[in-house]
Amino acid sequence: MQRFEYNYVRIESQRGGDGRFDRYRDVVAQRAAEGWRFVTAIVPPEVMTTSGRAYLDLVFERPLN
Repeated sequence: MQRFEYNYVRIESQRGGDGRFDRYRDVVAQRAAEGWRFVTAIVPPEVMTTSGRAYLDLVFERPLN
């Protein structure tokens, strides 16, 4: 059975509170070039229930050698 390692990258929304996450595409491309596969983006529950700074976590995986 193949095993994987995981990498998490937090992306914060743009300043000004417009809720945009412009940087995520650059991060996905950079991690892909390093051999990581994008798995999902997670918006933690506390972000959805508060009016604080918005962010999401990008999840990447790659096989262990």
